[in-house]
Amino acid sequence: MLENTPLPYLYSPIQDTLITGLFLSTISLTIHLAVKRRTSLKFTADDVLFASLDVDKVTVCLLISWGLSLGTQTVILYALNHAGLGVHIADLALSTLNHYQKLYLSAICLFMSSFCLAKVAQLFFLYRLTANQSRFRASIYYVACVIIMGSITTSGCLIFACRPISKSWNAAEDGQCLNRGAVYVAIAVLNIISDLTLTMLPVSLVISSQLVSAHKVRIIAMMLVFFITVITGAVRLTVTISLLHSSDETYDSAPVALLVGVEANLFILTASLPGVRQCFRIISGHSYSHHIESASLTALD
Repeated sequence: MLENTPLPYLYSPIQDTLITGLFLSTISLTIHLAVKRRTSLKFTADDVLFASLDVDKVTVCLLISWGLSLGTQTVILYALNHAGLGVHIADLALSTLNHYQKLYLSAICLFMSSFCLAKVAQLFFLYRLTANQSRFRASIYYVACVIIMGSITTSGCLIFACRPISKSWNAAEDGQCLNRGAVYVAIAVLNIISDLTLTMLPVSLVISSQLVSAHKVRIIAMMLVFFITVITGAVRLTVTISLLHSSDETYDSAPVALLVGVEANLFILTASLPGVRQCFRIISGHSYSHHIESASLTALD
């Protein structure tokens, strides 16, 4: 914690939410991967993220996404305690403000990379599921290009937002910069559009496919769970708009940092739900088998 400064704005909510989210997302991902290993990579049609023979690619993307998500939240927590996040800019020394700018720039770039890889992992599944549908695969290629190029463009706008570039992390240096609030808004809009697209594509695929009705219902239900990320992104967009004309960025960015952490954990959680659900099915199956075995022994006695 910075000395001689008040407690940062939203200090406890940010810290508690990010730590809890990291714990839950890590446990969920671990369960998911353990279940897939246990089932020898035999996937069911309702496993909306890992049901493909390209599981190694999907797993690698998701694991790297989780690592980048961990990095994003670690940077946010460090900035909250040591770089003035949530503190009024007038209360910060110039060196602390420069430190804040470096960390916040790093957090946003890590966040964009994490979400990009997580969405690519979902597209791997969709690509595998559409082996005989060239039009649908063309849509997947288009969505992938938009997500990847959009992530690169918005990250580049942040990194090269100032002339000279060093002004991005040196507030005292002379130069000009783009409105960072506008870039943050663009990032939020990109995430909402990509999340909506990734939610609707599988739904349209399921409706036109020959899958069993029960499988269709499960996949659509899972897509509705993914829709939660759209809602979170919309809330973050509303909060981010206030940064467009903010003169106290370190203080006003605290709600955005909180929502970034929530989104980073939420996508890992939703992506891991199939494995968690399968884990409960395995446990229930063991319990049922144990019950039958006990009943049989009792009958023999």
